Amino acid sequence: MRAMIRVCGKTACLIFLLLLVVLISACRSEPHADTEPAFAPATEKPADICATEGCSNHVWREGHSYCEEHLCMYGDCDEPRLSGDTRYCEEHAYVEFVTAAPALCAHEGCTNTASWGDYCKDHVCKYGSCTEPRAEGSDFCEEHTAP
Repeated sequence: MRAMIRVCGKTACLIFLLLLVVLISACRSEPHADTEPAFAPATEKPADICATEGCSNHVWREGHSYCEEHLCMYGDCDEPRLSGDTRYCEEHAYVEFVTAAPALCAHEGCTNTASWGDYCKDHVCKYGSCTEPRAEGSDFCEEHTAP
C-alpha cells in the first residue's frame, strides 16, 4: 500500500507540474483575436502632425497645432480655421470683413496678402511666432537659421 501511495504521489506531482507548465505557457502566448489587447494603441498624433481629424499634414509652424490648410492666419493664433473659405478662426473671422484692402507681403515682387506681420506664408520665418522674413534658400530668418 505504501508503494502505491508513493507512485500515486509522484504521479500527482508530475501531473501538477505539467498543468503548471501548460498554464504558464498559455499566459505567455499572444492574446486571442476575440479578447481585448493587453494595451490600447496610441491615438494621439505626433506633435508635428496637424491636429485636424483626418489630416496627416505637418504643422505649418513650429509650436503650432495645425497645418497651413487648417491654421488661422491671424498673427500668432494657434486655433483652427472655420470651415469653408475663411482663412481665420472663429475669433478672428471678422478680419476678412473689416479689412477692405489687405496689406501685401513686403517681399519684393510678391503679391500675396501679408498674413504674418509684413510677410505672407511663403516669405515669413517658420520659427515659432517670428515675423521676420526668411533668409534666401531657407524656411527660417537669419536669426533662426542653423549655422
